[in-house]
Amino acid sequence: MSDTTAIKTHKIRNTIFLFLTALIWGAAFVAQSVSMDYIEPMTFICLRSFIGGFFLIPVIWFLDRKNKEEHSGVMIPSEGVRWTDRKLIELRYYQGLTQVKTAEMLGLSQVQVSRRERAI
Repeated sequence: MSDTTAIKTHKIRNTIFLFLTALIWGAAFVAQSVSMDYIEPMTFICLRSFIGGFFLIPVIWFLDRKNKEEHSGVMIPSEGVRWTDRKLIELRYYQGLTQVKTAEMLGLSQVQVSRRERAI
């Protein structure tokens, strides 16, 4: 696929998403205005939160699963790399821990973790 075709496809997709967002936003405003005449405010907020969670929880699950699949094939070269350095890379970049938490788990100080990261 050429660059111009990819750009046109990207623009069309973005235009469709923008239109869909405006459509949902407009419909939601009308639905909220009408429903507030029949439902108490706290009940409305509660229902709105449950409906949002109902749609977001599967999306979060799907994206988390997709993220794990993408990172499952990544290999860390083990030759010439110390065990602590491999564990440091795993904890910091694959599990997303802070330098302080990583240091606690490896029995190092935060400064040592920072220096090891720069050296790797």
